[in-house]
Amino acid sequence: MKKKIFLGLLAGAGLIFSGCGSTKIALKDHSPVAVFSIMGSTQITWTSDSPEEYGQNQSGGVLGTLVNKFLDGDNPELTTAVDRLDYADDSLRQILPELTGCEILDRNEVTSSEAYANVSASHFNTLSALSSATGYKDLTTFSAKEMRGAMKELGAKTAVLLHFTFQKKIISGNRWNGKFGAIVTMRVRLVNEKGKEYFKGTFTARSADKIKISNRQYDKAAFVETVKPTIDSLIRQFALSFDGLPEINEEEQEAVHGQPIAIPVKPVEKPAEADLPETSEESAE
Repeated sequence: MKKKIFLGLLAGAGLIFSGCGSTKIALKDHSPVAVFSIMGSTQITWTSDSPEEYGQNQSGGVLGTLVNKFLDGDNPELTTAVDRLDYADDSLRQILPELTGCEILDRNEVTSSEAYANVSASHFNTLSALSSATGYKDLTTFSAKEMRGAMKELGAKTAVLLHFTFQKKIISGNRWNGKFGAIVTMRVRLVNEKGKEYFKGTFTARSADKIKISNRQYDKAAFVETVKPTIDSLIRQFALSFDGLPEINEEEQEAVHGQPIAIPVKPVEKPAEADLPETSEESAE
């Protein structure tokens, strides 16, 4: 009966984690933390379930980005690509210590160090339209040996690698006349001082504010501003989930654990005392 009540409480929280790691993560015990990489999509494209807009290049690749910059070079959705990643860096540094009690090493102390310079950047996303936060490298792939050496020199126990995907989704109407919002996905990887990933997770949030489209036109600057609180929401969601994050065993490095799965929130009705089945413990007494 206790097990059923516990599962009901998880459902009431609206979030459950997959995976079966043998230990749980307390980030303050894996501190100091060093942010090693913050990447994100340069464009903010429409989600695949949004109707295509005639004449707009929806390619997320380098060529599509170049075309869009040529056709719409002043578009804030493109020009603020690095700004929103820098904002994510600032947000992480404020929210994570407050909610987890961890220590985060100074940005410049990490990115300007010889230790960080010795970590080779990844070429995995060469043909993808991605941007990096100021001073950071793309570490989609990395050398465990280089990462281990850099963390040892910096005195870090955890390296944080973030990857954001920014999208737009129609909420009502269509892309001629309607309302839409931002959809932001944040993929998180945590690497220990041995250069091994010990957590992978994906978090998704939709902006609280909706932007109005009229005759295919909308306020792009206003839309970009809605992305910031959405990033805050993601980082807060990540930080608050630490008590329940399962840690990857080293022999399970290829497995992905701790990915949050949204489930419908249903009220948990506690049965009346008379309806409670007698447990074996109660019978023994």
